[in-house]
Amino acid sequence: MADLLKAGLDPLILGLLDEHPDHGYSLMVRLQAITKIKVADGSLYPALYRLERSGAIAGTWHSDGKRRRKIFSLTSEGRRQLERAKADWMDWVRALSGVFGKVSPAGGR
Repeated sequence: MADLLKAGLDPLILGLLDEHPDHGYSLMVRLQAITKIKVADGSLYPALYRLERSGAIAGTWHSDGKRRRKIFSLTSEGRRQLERAKADWMDWVRALSGVFGKVSPAGGR
């Protein structure tokens, strides 16, 4: 499951940011709550910066008086990428269902 999370991290981030803008630590907590897998800083922050460089998300610095946080939000390009990822995911689900639907829970055919 951890490998799937790593491969699907970008669409997961885009999906969370589609709900509302957020900062890195909060995204990490939300991802862990959803996936039940520990998301390391070393995975999340490079993904955020990669998505920012690609134009899928935009980051702006905010201060709450105590600390500065970079708040990320989804851009129109990010929404396009998210829609493509959703379509790809549904194709993948259909493909898996075609294979797994032919296999009994005990592993036989």
